[in-house]
Parts: sequence; C-alpha cells; structure tokens
Amino acid sequence: MLVVVAAELLQTIRESEAWASDYLDIHGVRFDLHEELRQITLHAYSLRKVTLDLGDHPSGDTPEALRARAAFDARLEILAGVWDGLVDRVATIHRFNANLTELDEQLSNLRALQRAKTADDSIAELLRNTAGDELGAEHHRGLANEIAELKALIASVLGQLRGDLHEIGRMRINNPEL
Repeated sequence: MLVVVAAELLQTIRESEAWASDYLDIHGVRFDLHEELRQITLHAYSLRKVTLDLGDHPSGDTPEALRARAAFDARLEILAGVWDGLVDRVATIHRFNANLTELDEQLSNLRALQRAKTADDSIAELLRNTAGDELGAEHHRGLANEIAELKALIASVLGQLRGDLHEIGRMRINNPEL
C-alpha cells in the first residue's frame, strides 16, 4: 500500500506544471522520480520478504522458546524502525508534493497577472475606441434629430399643400371656370 501511495505522489509530481517549469530544472536532476519509486518499491519488497522469512511469532515457555521469542521480537523492533524510515521517506515526498502544489498555484497566479498586464494595451485601445464610439453615437443622434426635424418640416409643407389643394379644389367647385 505504501508503494501505491508513493507511486501516486510521484505521478502527481511528474504531472505538475511547476515540476515541468524552468524553475525546477535542477530539482529534476537531483530528484529522479523513476529512481525514487524503484528504491521505495525494492525497499518495501525487501522489508516484506524479511518479515515473512521471520515466520510466526515463537510460542512456548521453554528456555529455547523464550530465547527464540526475544530474538524474534528484537528483529521485529528493527524491522519496525526500517518501516518507520520508509514511511518517513514517503511522507517527505508528500510534503514535497504539497509544496509543489502551492508552487503550481503561485505560477498560475503569476501567469494570470502577466496576462492581465498584457491585456493593458488592448484595454487602452478599447477605451480609446469607446471615446470614439461615444462621439460617433452623439453624431448619429444629431443626424437622427435632423432627420426628425426634416420629417416634421416636410409634414408641415405637405399639410400646407393639402390645405392649398383643398382650397383650390373648393374654389374650383365654387368657380368652375378656374
């Protein structure tokens, strides 16, 4: 199980953006992920093999059984220390991965800041265009108002012409010779 945890941690490190960045080039040389997993796997396998080779805990009350139990317990204590060392090794990989995850976030935030700064020129251009848009809109409003005034003037002229035509028509009715 410890080997599986180590393999997953090392895979997460391998997939990290920070790990692939130029910032950690020297770490990539100093911390060979494949070799690390190989060593942990071999160490865990060797530990398991020795533990199995020890066999079952000796039983009995004879002097030989007591000596065998003492020797067995002493070896188990040593193997427990070896196990603790292996667990500590994987725990340090976990801490390394946690720091790397934080670095990933910082690098992501740095890229976001760089993108924001890069956008400044485009935003300034958009703001300049917005001022032009406002001037253009004001110009178009003026033209629209002129057209509305022209429509009103034409409607007035048409009204007068209708009135004049109506008057002429009435005059012709009253005076057919016109």
